[in-house]
Amino acid sequence: MGSGSYPVENIFVSSIWRQRLDQLGIDAAGFVLKKKGPVCFALTRHDYLFDFEKWPDTAAEMLLEADIVIGKKLLPELMPTDILKKSIVWQCSVAPYINLKNPKPFHKRAMSDIARCTRNFTKEYGQPALDLAGEQERVEWFNGWTAFDIANRASKGQKSIFLAPDIKDVFSKWITQGPLPEWMNLFRLKAGDHTLCYALAYVWDGVFYFLLPAINSNERFHSFGIGKIFVQKLIDWSVQQNLGIFDFLQGGEAYKFDWNPEVRPLYQYEIPLTRLGRLALMARRIQLRLRSKKIIK
Repeated sequence: MGSGSYPVENIFVSSIWRQRLDQLGIDAAGFVLKKKGPVCFALTRHDYLFDFEKWPDTAAEMLLEADIVIGKKLLPELMPTDILKKSIVWQCSVAPYINLKNPKPFHKRAMSDIARCTRNFTKEYGQPALDLAGEQERVEWFNGWTAFDIANRASKGQKSIFLAPDIKDVFSKWITQGPLPEWMNLFRLKAGDHTLCYALAYVWDGVFYFLLPAINSNERFHSFGIGKIFVQKLIDWSVQQNLGIFDFLQGGEAYKFDWNPEVRPLYQYEIPLTRLGRLALMARRIQLRLRSKKIIK
């Protein structure tokens, strides 16, 4: 993909993604059931593995155990025309990305701040540099990545997804077992003996998919903006690799907008399968409108 235009097919719905799931015996097909009060919801299985999901097909109608089927992180250009009647489709999030072949100008103040932080950090601790973990380092990388995420989120009063043993086990299998795919990249930012950041990244069909960064929570590094230094170095790496897109993926976190990205909307569908589901969705539609959420169906 040399033009920098965003491809319609993404890695999360590609054949290589399915091959990896099959190879590791991870069943990501279908849905899991969860109850909230009297209403039973069907949610995409292992949805934390996917940053873009598939729109529903007729299989959703066959899941009679649920009152409502929910899918998230959906791209509008892949929306089917035959979404079931009385369903809700609404914009739930955004996915910022940079067109590396024709980028909009980055924000000067943000870039100046990153350059200043890099100079100051280098004086104090040495030049920060990217590092890629190899086949034999995957377990060590995984343990460091999850530990950083747990500690960093705890410092902000948040909970890491890795505190859930089932989620951590699936990610462990995904990253540390089987041959390391050429499209899976285990990045670190290091300076001397210090590991500053981790990020899981996929590189496929000209796109850099930036997932789940984990930042060193040590207070002595806070003033240096190491997370933004990390992102800038990954963007520079992507340019050097002649990639067309740097995708920040789902979420409107403020730091992503320092690079003045393009923004793709992401949608969520909610399909009622029972009378209780239809009643619940009527109330849900009112709730979304009161919250000024964009409902397109």
